[in-house]
Amino acid sequence: MVKLNIILVQRIILIVCLSVAPSFALCKQITIKSVEKEIRLKNFSKAEDYLKKLSRVGNTKAQYMLAVLYRNGHVIQKNEKKAYSLFLEAARKKHIKSQYELAVEVKEPREARQTLVEAVLKLSIQETVQIPTIQPLWR
Repeated sequence: MVKLNIILVQRIILIVCLSVAPSFALCKQITIKSVEKEIRLKNFSKAEDYLKKLSRVGNTKAQYMLAVLYRNGHVIQKNEKKAYSLFLEAARKKHIKSQYELAVEVKEPREARQTLVEAVLKLSIQETVQIPTIQPLWR
């Protein structure tokens, strides 16, 4: 009975390793630099595919980049719900830019955000403006 359980556990471990290993092996070859290269070459579908694969294994920079693409809708179809969930997932892993995007989106509507950014830029040209650091909304 004990020997049968050990064999069963070994088979389960083997099945899990085989199902997970290909995606991890693939993502070791795919990097953010390769995504940026594809974007420079204007191969957006390949860049999107790479970002999705990296995002699935928890790469926060890829999650952020993909969220920006979904939010703006320039290269891929606009989807604010996917963008928000990707920003949130990356922000929970302490990705600062994602935390910032969520904080700004909650505090200021999209139309007001551009006006706010323009005002800060004008002020920073005239005098030094000290911008407070963003604290995460959750712990």
